[in-house]
Amino acid sequence: MTDSMAMLILIAVLGLYLVPTFVAHARQHPHRFGMFLLNLLLGGTGVFWVVALVRAVLPIGQPAPRSLPPSRRRVEPIFHS
Repeated sequence: MTDSMAMLILIAVLGLYLVPTFVAHARQHPHRFGMFLLNLLLGGTGVFWVVALVRAVLPIGQPAPRSLPPSRRRVEPIFHS
């Protein structure tokens, strides 16, 4: 493998690794620097790369949806008497 081919592969892998950062920057996400740090420092685990990608594509400024409103949630007792 030539040096230029290795350099192209390195650039392609780095570009794929930073996709969440590129998406956040393109969408002008207010937390794009924090997402860049998350992607850079913890993205190699795979889990945090997915977290950063999901966070980058979610609607900006809207809270995460909840499964049920608090008034409809049931709390099961831990101990039965």
